[in-house]
Amino acid sequence: MVPYLLSVSFIELYAHLLIAVPIVVAVILVAILIVVMAIKWQLWSARMRRARRAARAIKFRPDGQPYPPSGRGMCDICEQPHEKIYYLSDGQRLCPQCYATLEMSPEGQNSSLPPKESP
Repeated sequence: MVPYLLSVSFIELYAHLLIAVPIVVAVILVAILIVVMAIKWQLWSARMRRARRAARAIKFRPDGQPYPPSGRGMCDICEQPHEKIYYLSDGQRLCPQCYATLEMSPEGQNSSLPPKESP
């Protein structure tokens, strides 16, 4: 007597499953891979948008105007060395705090600025 698992009728009956199950598993794995890649792309693009906003906040004021060129140096008002000094077009050098007070003054000029010496 031949065992049931080795009989021709059993193999013929379930032969389609030997083909269909791996195909279904492969399709499910590809779908999962596509979903994972889409989620990673969304997270990456969100990080890029945040980084662009942070870079823009460093270079532009809230009203959209660009900050003056900057570098290290000594502030003309507080006379302290700073890592970031704005070099204004009229030759003044201001730290971010002094620049903010200059920008907030009503006429845009701070009376505490020392007169600029011409070379």
